[in-house]
This record gives sequence, C-alpha cells and structure tokens, in this order.
Amino acid sequence: MGVERETIQKRETPARFRLPIEVNLRANFSAIEVRGEDNLKKIPPGAKVIFATTHISDLDVGMPIAKLGKQFRMKLVNASLQHDITQDPASNLGMRAMGSENMIPVDIQWGREHPVAGKTYQGSMFNPENFIPMKKALEEGVALVIAAYTPTHVKDGKLPSKGGYGAVYAAEISNAVIVPIAIHIKSKDPETATRMSPMKSFRTRPEAEMIIGEPYSPEKIEGIEHAQDILQERKEGLPLITAGLKRESDILMLKLASLLPEEKRGTWQKKLE
Repeated sequence: MGVERETIQKRETPARFRLPIEVNLRANFSAIEVRGEDNLKKIPPGAKVIFATTHISDLDVGMPIAKLGKQFRMKLVNASLQHDITQDPASNLGMRAMGSENMIPVDIQWGREHPVAGKTYQGSMFNPENFIPMKKALEEGVALVIAAYTPTHVKDGKLPSKGGYGAVYAAEISNAVIVPIAIHIKSKDPETATRMSPMKSFRTRPEAEMIIGEPYSPEKIEGIEHAQDILQERKEGLPLITAGLKRESDILMLKLASLLPEEKRGTWQKKLE
C-alpha cells in the first residue's frame, strides 16, 4: 500500500541536496519556465512516483529536483558520478557533500564495455540488482528521478533513437506511475549544458523549459516478477521480457518526444506523425 499523497508532498527533498542544484541551474540559465504542473495533480493518491527525464544535457536530470523538490522527497538514480564516488571516496567532494543518501548508485561495471565521463567501464547499464534499493525507496514514499535513456555524446541536441529500460523496469516491479519530464534548452548550440562544453552555458545563459507530462502506468509485462533471475541467468523467457521492456521504453520515449519541439524529437518525430 502506497504512502498518501499529502504525506509525500510534505516530505520535501533535503536542502543540502536541492539547493546546490538550484545554484548550478541559476548559473547556467537566465530563466527556467515550468510547464504542465497541473499534471502533478493527476498523480493518484498514494501512488509511487518515478520522474523520467530527458538527458540531452547534463542538467536535465537535476532540474526536477530543483523545481519540484519542495513538493516531493526525491532521490536521484545516478549512473555516472555516484558510481565514481563509491569507487573512489576521495573524488567528487562536492557531490559527496550533497549527501550520498540522496542518490541511488547504478553499478555500470556489469556485462559489456560502456564509456562514461571519459572512462570505459565494464557495464551493460542494466543490472537488476540495482533496482532493489529503488524499489525500497519507492515503498518508503520517495520519488525517483531517473534519465529515460543512457546519456549519449550529444551531436545534434535531439533525443537518441533508443530508449533505456531503467525507468520502466523500476515502475514495473514497484507498481509505480511514471511522470515524463522533458527539458528544452532554448539554444541553437546542441552542446550547451553538456559535459563536452559546460562553459558555453555559463557564457550564454540561455532560457530553458521544463515540461511535465501526464502520469501513466506502464502496461504490465508478463513474467516481470521473475525478471531478475531471468535476466541475470539468461533463463527461458528472456526474449519476452526484453521485448516488453523495449515496448514500454518506446512508449516513454514517445511521450517525452511529444513534449519537446519538433526539431528536438529526432527519429521519434516520424512515429508521432
């Protein structure tokens, strides 16, 4: 049984985590307009909540924490910096000061090589064991903020053609609703606010929009309750589960694309037509 909505709204995100993100956003953007806040009222009472964001820029995922952190107790699902913190406690002092308890690390050293932050880790970006603390947080009434896909090196400032499974899998195993959130940075330079050229946003300070979509519940995937064993041990039923995750991931990407202007939708624009 979920936590009552009124209770969740009173449990705001700790200031030590929220305020540094707000300061960073103010340094990078001249103004941030929040649209679609009425959709938050459509979240069912007592629902577990996952905010699934775009990740076109490095600042996309933090924006909901800054803008909605006084309404929700949030934790950030972090696949890059948080992982480095757990591996090297002497690094990323600023992030550590914000409180590691406010972030859920994703172990990317699992499966195959994947480049992150200029390094190469052994990781598939989808280890079912990472979702155990996510499910626990959701059951405690904490809302999760997670990117809807693996961040890529931004070339054109558009959504990538492939979504990720993390947000939909967490929702599936927790019976949570997903709230899509798209970030539109009003700049013609696709590298604004990305890790490749962070100083560009400091110099230009463009305006940005955070667009909140309607909450929805993913369609239940058959056998998802056994997904951890099936995925890790490659048991019978893997194709059915992965096909279901891809289907629900595509739905989430389409919802995010619909919130963005056409020029940032990438290949998803044709599917919306």
